[in-house]
Amino acid sequence: MINSYSEVSEGYYYVRKGDTSRSVANVVYGDQNKASRLVKANPEQWDPESHITVPGVSGRLDTMKPGESVTKVCQRVFPGQPVHLFQNRFYVWNGGQNRQFGGGEMIFIPNR
Repeated sequence: MINSYSEVSEGYYYVRKGDTSRSVANVVYGDQNKASRLVKANPEQWDPESHITVPGVSGRLDTMKPGESVTKVCQRVFPGQPVHLFQNRFYVWNGGQNRQFGGGEMIFIPNR
């Protein structure tokens, strides 16, 4: 478990039901033609509700604290920054706005 945020040079993406390598590449790289990068880094089958690695995307990796909201995570990980700049990224990479997050769960927020 990660106790406080860590800068990482390889991203993590929370796989949702229906995701494909091309759809995820479009989200994380903005280019579905980069799907082969994801497949090479994650050759095993992608199970919904698991994390895959995303090469070439830096960001911050952290662990949700029990009862912590997404707003609080963004304030803690990016102090002094406007929360709205990071909340949307948080949801895109970590399973969406309707997902329930639990304490101790790994989360990733990209720098871009």
